[in-house]
Amino acid sequence: MNLLLRVCLSSVALKFLFFVGLESRLALAWEDHALITYQAFSVVESVQQAEGIRVESLESFLKKEKQGLAELLREEETWAQNHVKSYPARPSEIEFSSRCKDEHLKDCFLRALRVNPHLKLKLFIQLIPGETLKGALSIPAQSVTLLSHSFKSTDERFVEVKEGQIVQPLKVLASASDEPDYGLDLGLWEDNATEFGQHYRMGNQPFGNPVLEFSGQAPFHMSFFHEPRLAYAIAGYLNRTYPEYRIHLFSTLSRYAFQSHHPYWGFRFAGWALHYIQDLTQPYHSTAMPGVSFFRAFILGLLDMIGIHSPLKNRIQLLTNEHLALENFQYHSFYEAYQQGHSTQPFMQALLEKVRDQSYPTYTDAYPRELITKEAYQVSARTHEEMRQQFPNHLIQDPKYLFGTTEPGVNLPELLKRQGLEQQHQRMKTLLADLMKNTGSHSRKFILEGILR
Repeated sequence: MNLLLRVCLSSVALKFLFFVGLESRLALAWEDHALITYQAFSVVESVQQAEGIRVESLESFLKKEKQGLAELLREEETWAQNHVKSYPARPSEIEFSSRCKDEHLKDCFLRALRVNPHLKLKLFIQLIPGETLKGALSIPAQSVTLLSHSFKSTDERFVEVKEGQIVQPLKVLASASDEPDYGLDLGLWEDNATEFGQHYRMGNQPFGNPVLEFSGQAPFHMSFFHEPRLAYAIAGYLNRTYPEYRIHLFSTLSRYAFQSHHPYWGFRFAGWALHYIQDLTQPYHSTAMPGVSFFRAFILGLLDMIGIHSPLKNRIQLLTNEHLALENFQYHSFYEAYQQGHSTQPFMQALLEKVRDQSYPTYTDAYPRELITKEAYQVSARTHEEMRQQFPNHLIQDPKYLFGTTEPGVNLPELLKRQGLEQQHQRMKTLLADLMKNTGSHSRKFILEGILR
């Protein structure tokens, strides 16, 4: 390939994939993972009917297991270097070791995991919409998250728990499965203007805008394993995505916590790992441009290079609107179903289909790459097309419309019903149900075979 062509292709590829993480909220996949996890595991007796577990602070866990965790994280670092493509080695100065003083254990541990060291890690659970817990103290969302965005209708669902209190394992697992979206992966890149980002040496943010709040977490929550080979040849940064690293790290910590008799942290770490599994089942997290061929994307990038900017700019905005519209429909559909007790909704039933679990191979470290993301990639074109057909045109086919900004507070299921678009509403519920079948099965396969094996 001659030099001029290579330069052109590389420039086009940059523009082609720049949309990933461009909109700050695109780093979210499914909105409110707890709603998915509660339902998916309501049919798993070993979790649903498990005896209550005792709440334990992170500091208590770390003090008791300092030595074992130091060895475990050394082994985990070796695994990541050998198995995760483009993984940047962890600097030795942030290694977790027995030399960490007790008063600094939490900071040492979080820095060794290369997560945001300012995580609040409050002892809490997130309730089902409409649920109450006798004697529990409601707490604001800002007491559990680092983010400034609104948590919408979930604000009143956080309740505090105390160390030593007995809680149901499913509540811990479900609550924790939403937690990585509370700031765990923010500020970790060298160009994110944070002190710890400089020390972690992860390099500059591979894609997206490093100054946007949510954008920095995208490379940990998305992976593009199934794009055309040419995409990787001219855009090597596509390989710099790390959900596999997070899944393995937190599942390893979860198994260790269970084995060392710390079930609270066993389930909480399991929930963290599960979050990334569920993210990868979302088509817009496993596909760079759903519904757009690489050739078409290349042409859009080429036009942009020669000064014709509107075609690419418009396509990026339409994809942004689609992504946010899918999240919006999923979130409000689930919230309403829980609040009104409509467990017979197709997407709620889809999460219960345990019979599908047996059709998948046994969970291994390669499962997310070889199966979950491939499945999501294959359904991305249908997802794109269904939304174009079922949602009002102005929401996702008008590039001048900014979803969530032009009309704040949009509730898509309610909008479809209000406009008499019942057939379109039902079609979208069917699409969501098909996506949830995959999400539910993969969630159970991961927890039952990857952790509680």
